[in-house]
Amino acid sequence: MQENWIPVNDALAERVRRLIVYPSGDYESAKERSRLISEMGVSHIRLSGDAQVCNVNVLGKGKTSVVLECLWKETVAAIKLMRLDSPVRDFDFEAKVMMEANGSLLGPKLFASSEEVLIMEKVEGKPLGVWLDHGESLHRRDIMCEILRQARTLDRIGIRHNELSNPSKHIIVKKDRPVLIDFGSSTYGSRGHNVASLFQFLCIRRRQCATSEGATNKKMFEALAEYRKNPGEPEFRSILNLAEQSWKEACTT
Repeated sequence: MQENWIPVNDALAERVRRLIVYPSGDYESAKERSRLISEMGVSHIRLSGDAQVCNVNVLGKGKTSVVLECLWKETVAAIKLMRLDSPVRDFDFEAKVMMEANGSLLGPKLFASSEEVLIMEKVEGKPLGVWLDHGESLHRRDIMCEILRQARTLDRIGIRHNELSNPSKHIIVKKDRPVLIDFGSSTYGSRGHNVASLFQFLCIRRRQCATSEGATNKKMFEALAEYRKNPGEPEFRSILNLAEQSWKEACTT
């Protein structure tokens, strides 16, 4: 076993149990949750990641959860643990949405779930915001088009992600493939929202589109408006074709 892995049975030390049942760190609650995640197949956790909770490194922290690295059935994974003060009652809906997304080859693979725990694939890569600032330009157009295609798939299956108007931390670029993560705010009934949100983020907020062709940009936003009214495949194809051309120009200037 590599260094820094903590057996679940030893996870009741104060600094670890604060993460297991954040924010209280209640001993009995941590003991019960440690038993639960052990029964779900988690043998170890590791304190790693770019976020911090109580001066300890973790993979992520939000209003509903803390995310840690774990070892699940000998596989390095991510475990999402519900905060004791979470405004959400359980993870049942998020697990359902993740399974539907997985069925369309989207998102991290969900390995196991309970009302208060999600165990999923750990996605290694750069957050989209970092990648846009520092990523290689060679595959930039291809990756941005793939992001739009994944958003289109969400629109098609009726899942609204609700975090894609600013997806800097909600898309991880893994080698040459983007992965949508964090479906905790998702709802049903997209109506073209995912494609529209991502397109506006990339082309307006992050200025990834070529700006030399004003007429082309006007066509792109007209196509987007048409897609919002009628989010069908021909309408999406119009957006994608125009975006591909604009990004080709932007990536070669």
